[in-house]
Amino acid sequence: MVDDDYDVADGVADPLRDYGHEVFVARDGHGALDRIGEVHPTVAIIDIGLPGLSGHDLAIRARQRQGSEPLRLIALTGLSGAAERRRSKDAGFDVHLVKPVNLDALLEAVSAPPDAHATLAPG
Repeated sequence: MVDDDYDVADGVADPLRDYGHEVFVARDGHGALDRIGEVHPTVAIIDIGLPGLSGHDLAIRARQRQGSEPLRLIALTGLSGAAERRRSKDAGFDVHLVKPVNLDALLEAVSAPPDAHATLAPG
């Protein structure tokens, strides 16, 4: 989970933990890229508006580094327009979710097979 807003990060991480997922939290793009390299997650939930390294740039770099390891990228943002969804897809995100995120939609996105390339989820 990557978000510079503590309330959002905890609001996403805590329910995922309650459902049995192991969750690591990073607060910025550069820290997240380092953490992804350390723990090799199968899913990364990334805010688009991060300080330093944007969520889009983080997704691109994470895809470049993943090698053969499956990695499902989920964009989590306040932006819901068609152009933003296209930009997320172009950056390598599998799913585009809008804040405040619906828990059922989040759980569905996280639980999909890591190598599945989902269509961009509705708001």
